[in-house]
Amino acid sequence: MKYILAIETSCDETSVALIDLDGNILNEITKTQIDLHKIYGGVVPEIASRSHLLEIKEILNNFLPIIDKNQLVAIAATGGPGLIGALMVGVMVAKGMAIMLNIPFIAVNHLRGHALSPKIEYKNFDYPFLSLLISGGHCQILAAKSFNDYQILGKTIDDSAGEAFDKVAKMLGFEYPGGLHIQETAKNGDHLKYKFKIPMDDGVNPDFSFSGLKTAVLKEIQKIDCLTDQNKSDIAASFQYTVARAIEKKLEIAIKKYNNLLLNNANKLGCCGGVAANIQIRQMLTSLCKKHSFDLFIPSIKYCTDNASMIAVAALEAYNNEIFSELNFEPLSKWNI
Repeated sequence: MKYILAIETSCDETSVALIDLDGNILNEITKTQIDLHKIYGGVVPEIASRSHLLEIKEILNNFLPIIDKNQLVAIAATGGPGLIGALMVGVMVAKGMAIMLNIPFIAVNHLRGHALSPKIEYKNFDYPFLSLLISGGHCQILAAKSFNDYQILGKTIDDSAGEAFDKVAKMLGFEYPGGLHIQETAKNGDHLKYKFKIPMDDGVNPDFSFSGLKTAVLKEIQKIDCLTDQNKSDIAASFQYTVARAIEKKLEIAIKKYNNLLLNNANKLGCCGGVAANIQIRQMLTSLCKKHSFDLFIPSIKYCTDNASMIAVAALEAYNNEIFSELNFEPLSKWNI
């Protein structure tokens, strides 16, 4: 059996995965740093980098004894975008192993890893497809025509959806990360209590904006003298509903653009990133895809957040196309898909 080892250290998860050349994930170990960062209300880059240094050694010590190193055909790592110090840990480890084993090194674009994450569980998910990437750091709608041919149809002009969830959660007094707190609190709220305006809702522009929505939520909170649990539930529900509606409206516009680009009925929508774990957004996407006769591909929740399995899938694609990285590759804090 031949396989590829992949490493993900772009932010606050240290993850290693093993994939065979048929695309099967053989093993994955992921260690999260949430407990280290939540007391600060967000990810602290220096703490993230130091934690990766400690965790990567422990994870690899669990992996290496069960790997036949002679069967490894490549070592991959997330090369960007992400936190430079964090990325450097994974890239340097991967390059060192590639040199030691005399096999290729593959630097993987983190965004492409997310876009291809449905392939972890759906072998029929392939090009061309429409991709919605919604996470803490990114918010994009992509037309994935083929390998190395991605076109951005819509993107955020300010904050990502995940960042908006975290910031609103902090306004309501919840710990980082805020997405799950918003979702749970919203279950007891009235999503029509607060009429938050959908940003940039002109029916033409597929780009996102969540900065104004955050400000609108803050203004409503400031009007309340004593914030009760019911207030929090209503605000969370109204905010979550507005985000889902904003994504739905932007996707409606992007689907029209996508259908004009591809005339072969390639009706596949892949949704990825941490915000793709949100139940209301998943329900909205299911209805939207049914309306437009699209097949919906969303990874399991554990594969929505950062993980090495998605990096392994993208690395396998690069390997099959004989695209390898030079050993002088340097991590990139910004790297377009």
